Amino acid sequence: MTLAEAFADQIEKSITGPAWYGLSVVEAISDVNAEEALFRLDDGSHSIWQQVWHLNNWIGVCHNRLNGKETPWLPEEEDWPTTRTLSEHDWKRTKDTIVVSHKSFVEAARKLSDSQLKQQVPGKDYSVEFMLQGITQHVAYHTGQIVLVKKHLKR
Repeated sequence: MTLAEAFADQIEKSITGPAWYGLSVVEAISDVNAEEALFRLDDGSHSIWQQVWHLNNWIGVCHNRLNGKETPWLPEEEDWPTTRTLSEHDWKRTKDTIVVSHKSFVEAARKLSDSQLKQQVPGKDYSVEFMLQGITQHVAYHTGQIVLVKKHLKR
């Protein structure tokens, strides 16, 4: 297994499982309905839906960067979109999107050569390798946030 394949495998496991550290995103949200997906612990926290869309938006940014595009930081409303209503259909589409967007990214990452991993990400001061490591950490962090919100909902 190449280093790129190993990184891609870890990203894939963080999304669909099995993840070494616990639940993957898909596992964590599989039993969440649309109403629960919009629940926020308080005014300063993010809903499960926002966490999932945040991950979707950032994998798009990273995919652009992987393709050589210098992509700026996302504006707040794009980074953390808000909604007051969410149908079960739209929530299912959101859950499906995270799988599709990460699968596409994982396929591209899996094909990278060692020299491509060492290249600097356009407009950033870090390598593609560092970005790939960060994606897994990012997904793990937000999955933890989702699990905490779910635990609160169960009370």
